[in-house]
Amino acid sequence: ILKQMDISHDISLFYINNNQNSYDVKNTYSNGIQGSNYSSGLFLNNESQIAIGIQKSLFSNSVKLVAVLVHELCHYKLLYELKLSENDEELTDLLTIFFGYGFFSSDSCFEYKMVQESNSYTWSVSKSGYLSDYMYGYIIYIRDAIFQKKDSCYSILPPNVKDSYSKTKKYFRKYPIADFIKY
Repeated sequence: ILKQMDISHDISLFYINNNQNSYDVKNTYSNGIQGSNYSSGLFLNNESQIAIGIQKSLFSNSVKLVAVLVHELCHYKLLYELKLSENDEELTDLLTIFFGYGFFSSDSCFEYKMVQESNSYTWSVSKSGYLSDYMYGYIIYIRDAIFQKKDSCYSILPPNVKDSYSKTKKYFRKYPIADFIKY
């Protein structure tokens, strides 16, 4: 991932215990970026070190692990390399798509689980990231169109993402994307 994202800086990776408040971890760094005190990942830096913290529970879900890791590396690209003055979580999620990791982010942005226990069922939903599943479909298609990738990951996209990808593709067949993008 580091090579594909052209990152040569040394970045430490550590895990955060599932019940550990990320604020406790952040105290040793002068500039911690996070979405909440119980984030899936953290981008942390001080004068001499850059580190990424990953929630320990993610190591059992490789797709979500990659999504969070790439998201945190995109913080590095935006804040450290491009020197943006403030953190923008939506822009960070968009950048994951343009580095080619849109499938991972889109697949983990909305989770629906059903568990059967004896004679009962339990349902749960969870959301991670800052973009909706539909937004991922729109942006993944636009990325494919700009970089001339033909349906780069369409076959493996989640249903809602696939639906918005198809709608965007249909729209831009009628109204070519080049008509909207002027350089």
